[in-house]
Amino acid sequence: TFAKFQHSTFDNNTQRNINNEGKPLIENQNQEKYKSSSLTAEEMDTIFKALNDLFRDKEIYLEPQLKIQTVASQLKITSHHLSQTINSKTGKPFYEFVNEFRVEKLKEFLISPEKQHLTILALGLECGFNSKASLNRIFKNQTGVSPSQFQKTHFIK
Repeated sequence: TFAKFQHSTFDNNTQRNINNEGKPLIENQNQEKYKSSSLTAEEMDTIFKALNDLFRDKEIYLEPQLKIQTVASQLKITSHHLSQTINSKTGKPFYEFVNEFRVEKLKEFLISPEKQHLTILALGLECGFNSKASLNRIFKNQTGVSPSQFQKTHFIK
């Protein structure tokens, strides 16, 4: 049998791929993936808000060995429910979600006058990255430039 091809277009207003019916593809894929889940949309909203609050207030994403189980236990939910929530709300897996916070923190550090005495690697390690290779790869994937290029174009002396 042939897989059904689903035509998608890019919706500039929502920055998401949409199908022929105008529904986001991610949402459709996640609905199918999680159709047997007991988690409601309202519960996911609550979990996602608590997750963002935890990341912003406690900055737990700075922990290099951060695991989904650790975050889920802090939120007093299962790791499956946390994974489902992140996937459904962002269309991204847990580690990609975490790395977005790490990149944003690194961007702050790269342009901070107080942090200029530190190397980019030292700053990356402070932000929760485990190695220079992963920090450069993830940063460039998210921003389109390397950390050093970002620093050169954004740091004001």
